[in-house]
Amino acid sequence: MRSRGDMHFPFVVNGLDYLHSSVISLVDELEGRALKYAVLHLQFAAETLFKARLEMHAPAQVWQRPEKYDGRLHRLGEFVSVKPEGALERLRDEVRITHPIDPKDASLAALVKLRNRLTHFCATDTVVAVEARVIPVLDLLLRFVDEELLPKYQ
Repeated sequence: MRSRGDMHFPFVVNGLDYLHSSVISLVDELEGRALKYAVLHLQFAAETLFKARLEMHAPAQVWQRPEKYDGRLHRLGEFVSVKPEGALERLRDEVRITHPIDPKDASLAALVKLRNRLTHFCATDTVVAVEARVIPVLDLLLRFVDEELLPKYQ
Protein backbone atom coordinates (compact mmCIF):
# COMPACT_ATOMS: atom_id res chain seq x y z
CA MET A 1 0.00 0.00 0.00
CA ARG A 2 1.34 3.37 -1.00
CA SER A 3 1.14 6.36 1.28
CA ARG A 4 0.56 9.95 0.31
CA GLY A 5 3.66 11.30 -1.36
CA ASP A 6 5.14 7.91 -2.24
CA MET A 7 6.75 7.64 -5.62
CA HIS A 8 5.10 5.40 -8.20
CA PHE A 9 5.90 5.92 -11.88
CA PRO A 10 5.21 2.94 -14.14
CA PHE A 11 6.92 3.14 -17.54
CA VAL A 12 4.13 4.89 -19.46
CA VAL A 13 3.26 7.29 -16.65
CA ASN A 14 6.95 8.11 -16.18
CA GLY A 15 7.41 8.88 -19.88
CA LEU A 16 4.27 11.01 -19.99
CA ASP A 17 5.40 12.84 -16.86
CA TYR A 18 8.71 13.75 -18.53
CA LEU A 19 6.81 14.86 -21.62
CA HIS A 20 4.46 16.98 -19.50
CA SER A 21 7.39 18.55 -17.65
CA SER A 22 9.07 19.43 -20.93
CA VAL A 23 5.96 21.09 -22.32
CA ILE A 24 5.31 23.02 -19.10
CA SER A 25 8.91 24.29 -19.15
CA LEU A 26 8.41 25.52 -22.72
CA VAL A 27 5.04 27.13 -22.05
CA ASP A 28 5.52 28.70 -18.63
CA GLU A 29 8.96 30.27 -18.69
CA LEU A 30 11.05 30.80 -21.77
CA GLU A 31 14.34 31.38 -20.00
CA GLY A 32 17.60 29.47 -19.67
CA ARG A 33 16.89 27.09 -16.81
CA ALA A 34 13.41 26.19 -18.04
CA LEU A 35 14.76 25.62 -21.56
CA LYS A 36 17.47 23.35 -20.18
CA TYR A 37 14.92 21.19 -18.38
CA ALA A 38 12.60 21.23 -21.40
CA VAL A 39 15.41 19.67 -23.45
CA LEU A 40 16.53 17.19 -20.79
CA HIS A 41 13.03 16.03 -19.97
CA LEU A 42 12.07 15.76 -23.63
CA GLN A 43 15.03 13.44 -24.22
CA PHE A 44 14.07 11.41 -21.13
CA ALA A 45 10.47 11.29 -22.40
CA ALA A 46 11.49 9.96 -25.81
CA GLU A 47 13.69 7.25 -24.37
CA THR A 48 11.17 6.22 -21.72
CA LEU A 49 8.16 6.19 -24.05
CA PHE A 50 9.94 4.10 -26.68
CA LYS A 51 10.97 1.61 -24.01
CA ALA A 52 7.47 1.63 -22.51
CA ARG A 53 6.09 0.45 -25.85
CA LEU A 54 8.75 -2.28 -25.97
CA GLU A 55 7.81 -3.29 -22.43
CA MET A 56 4.18 -3.70 -23.49
CA HIS A 57 5.25 -6.08 -26.24
CA ALA A 58 7.88 -8.07 -24.33
CA PRO A 59 9.81 -6.85 -21.28
CA ALA A 60 12.96 -8.65 -22.46
CA GLN A 61 13.08 -6.30 -25.46
CA VAL A 62 13.90 -3.42 -23.10
CA TRP A 63 17.15 -5.16 -22.18
CA GLN A 64 20.27 -4.45 -24.18
CA ARG A 65 20.66 -8.25 -24.41
CA PRO A 66 17.13 -9.71 -24.38
CA GLU A 67 18.47 -13.25 -24.07
CA LYS A 68 19.76 -12.34 -20.59
CA TYR A 69 16.32 -11.20 -19.38
CA ASP A 70 15.56 -11.89 -15.72
CA GLY A 71 12.14 -10.85 -14.44
CA ARG A 72 13.34 -10.19 -10.89
CA LEU A 73 16.23 -7.97 -12.04
CA HIS A 74 13.89 -6.26 -14.46
CA ARG A 75 11.44 -5.33 -11.69
CA LEU A 76 14.36 -3.96 -9.66
CA GLY A 77 15.70 -1.97 -12.62
CA GLU A 78 19.06 -3.72 -12.30
CA PHE A 79 19.95 -4.21 -15.95
CA VAL A 80 21.40 -2.37 -18.91
CA SER A 81 18.64 -1.22 -21.22
CA VAL A 82 18.64 -0.85 -24.97
CA LYS A 83 19.68 2.58 -26.27
CA PRO A 84 16.96 4.73 -27.89
CA GLU A 85 18.15 4.00 -31.44
CA GLY A 86 18.05 0.26 -30.70
CA ALA A 87 14.60 0.64 -29.14
CA LEU A 88 13.33 2.23 -32.35
CA GLU A 89 14.86 -0.59 -34.40
CA ARG A 90 13.14 -3.16 -32.20
CA LEU A 91 9.84 -1.30 -32.37
CA ARG A 92 10.10 -1.40 -36.17
CA ASP A 93 11.51 -4.92 -36.61
CA GLU A 94 10.27 -6.95 -33.62
CA VAL A 95 7.08 -5.21 -32.51
CA ARG A 96 6.23 -4.05 -36.03
CA ILE A 97 4.44 -0.91 -34.91
CA THR A 98 2.15 0.66 -37.48
CA HIS A 99 4.06 3.95 -37.76
CA PRO A 100 7.75 3.24 -37.14
CA ILE A 101 10.14 6.09 -36.41
CA ASP A 102 13.43 6.15 -38.26
CA PRO A 103 16.12 5.21 -35.71
CA LYS A 104 18.32 7.88 -37.34
CA ASP A 105 15.60 10.56 -37.28
CA ALA A 106 17.30 13.96 -37.67
CA SER A 107 15.14 15.71 -35.05
CA LEU A 108 15.91 13.05 -32.43
CA ALA A 109 19.63 13.19 -33.29
CA ALA A 110 19.64 16.99 -32.94
CA LEU A 111 17.92 16.73 -29.56
CA VAL A 112 20.49 14.18 -28.34
CA LYS A 113 23.35 16.48 -29.41
CA LEU A 114 21.78 19.40 -27.58
CA ARG A 115 21.15 17.26 -24.49
CA ASN A 116 24.77 16.12 -24.54
CA ARG A 117 25.99 19.70 -24.74
CA LEU A 118 23.74 20.65 -21.83
CA THR A 119 24.83 17.69 -19.76
CA HIS A 120 28.56 17.63 -20.39
CA PHE A 121 29.62 21.05 -21.62
CA CYS A 122 28.88 24.72 -21.35
CA ALA A 123 25.85 25.08 -23.58
CA THR A 124 24.58 28.36 -24.91
CA ASP A 125 21.78 28.79 -27.39
CA THR A 126 18.89 31.08 -28.23
CA VAL A 127 15.27 30.38 -27.37
CA VAL A 128 14.48 30.16 -31.08
CA ALA A 129 17.26 27.61 -31.69
CA VAL A 130 16.09 25.43 -28.79
CA GLU A 131 12.48 25.62 -29.95
CA ALA A 132 13.58 24.61 -33.45
CA ARG A 133 15.11 21.46 -31.99
CA VAL A 134 12.36 20.50 -29.56
CA ILE A 135 9.17 21.22 -31.51
CA PRO A 136 9.75 18.50 -34.16
CA VAL A 137 10.46 15.98 -31.37
CA LEU A 138 7.34 17.05 -29.47
CA ASP A 139 5.32 16.49 -32.62
CA LEU A 140 6.93 13.09 -33.19
CA LEU A 141 6.34 11.98 -29.58
CA LEU A 142 2.75 13.17 -29.46
CA ARG A 143 1.98 11.18 -32.60
CA PHE A 144 3.81 8.15 -31.17
CA VAL A 145 1.85 8.36 -27.92
CA ASP A 146 -1.46 8.79 -29.74
CA GLU A 147 -0.93 6.13 -32.43
CA GLU A 148 1.36 3.51 -30.87
CA LEU A 149 1.33 3.79 -27.10
CA LEU A 150 -2.05 4.78 -25.66
CA PRO A 151 -4.10 2.39 -27.84
CA LYS A 152 -2.06 -0.49 -26.35
CA TYR A 153 -1.97 0.83 -22.76
CA GLN A 154 -4.19 -0.99 -20.30
